[in-house]
Amino acid sequence: MSQHSKSSAKSDKQDGAVSFKLLHRHAKICFRYLEELFAGYRITWQLIMFKKVIE
Repeated sequence: MSQHSKSSAKSDKQDGAVSFKLLHRHAKICFRYLEELFAGYRITWQLIMFKKVIE
């Protein structure tokens, strides 16, 4: 009985580590996407301001 509970606790720890790695990778992808989105927004905004200055 005690042996079984020990092994299940160990697997829980491993599952937690795996999910944390996946979450970290997912967060990195999200941050990269947000950075690209923000960069694109800034470029668009600069182009709009540039057009207004020309006009």
